[in-house]
Amino acid sequence: MEKSYYGKSIKNTLPIVLFFLLINQSFTMSAQTKTKLPERLITEYTGILSTSGKRTKVNIQGTCIIKTKGYRTYAFYFSNGVPSISGIKFIKNDDTYTSTVIYNGKSLAITVDEEGDLVIGSTATNTIAFSGSSINEDNDIYDDTDILTGNNIHLNTGGSEITNSNGNLSLSTGNTGVSITNGNVSLETGNVSINTSSNGNSDVTSCILEHNHSYGMLLNCNSSEISNLPRKTIGIYKGKLEAFATQTRKGICTIIETGCKTYRLDFSNGIPSIHDIQFGRKNDFDEYTSVIVEGEYSSAIEIDMTFNDLEIDGEILRVSFDGKRN
Repeated sequence: MEKSYYGKSIKNTLPIVLFFLLINQSFTMSAQTKTKLPERLITEYTGILSTSGKRTKVNIQGTCIIKTKGYRTYAFYFSNGVPSISGIKFIKNDDTYTSTVIYNGKSLAITVDEEGDLVIGSTATNTIAFSGSSINEDNDIYDDTDILTGNNIHLNTGGSEITNSNGNLSLSTGNTGVSITNGNVSLETGNVSINTSSNGNSDVTSCILEHNHSYGMLLNCNSSEISNLPRKTIGIYKGKLEAFATQTRKGICTIIETGCKTYRLDFSNGIPSIHDIQFGRKNDFDEYTSVIVEGEYSSAIEIDMTFNDLEIDGEILRVSFDGKRN
């Protein structure tokens, strides 16, 4: 009777022990087969994509995107209309993550390494093959990008930079740059640059273009430094006109008032007009000389009241003219 009791006890206990052993083995296998991929490897890869089946595509340029689909479970999404693969779980071996999945009834081997290389291989039909690298592999964004908190921010990706230091902003890509410093703006593209600056003690702002020409706002109409031209000086002048290798002795220049103490010169022969002209006070020779031409300080235009004569200096402006009031 005693032997029978122990025999029954062992018989009843054995299934329970085996059950817990199976559970423990299941957890151990699960831990071995489900390895989490690093975030930097869960990304987009570009390379050579091949598929075979109803729509065979061999060695085409394609992409594969890895996405997380569950607890340490991933899905692969392909370009070019290739069906996705889901339910992928990885095992880590040194610096390589491997997986084997069943696709269309065939075994498919997948390898991802720490360097960002992805290989999906199979020699069977009705399967997928892919070999490529992560798109960010050749971009040194981790080395080139700096973000500093506080008053300074510096972003640098390849040849492009964005810098904000104490409220001063600088943008540059190659030879092109934009800088804003204390309200002053600088634009630069290759050999051409534009700079604007302001003076806190005046209402006049200026802009400097290449060749050091100084352009700025016109003088205020109330300024005593500029004049209203007499009515008899406004109108049509005829004489020698030269511009853009075109020369005629029967050219026409017309002075037109466009605003308060502001004028425009219109020309014949298809020559473009000159805008925003202001004249200074009449001098001792009964002459009015331009002080600003299109924002540039200049004495290139002269009106002689005595001889009803208009002269434009072609060495300073793009047009040369010498004529009399019509």
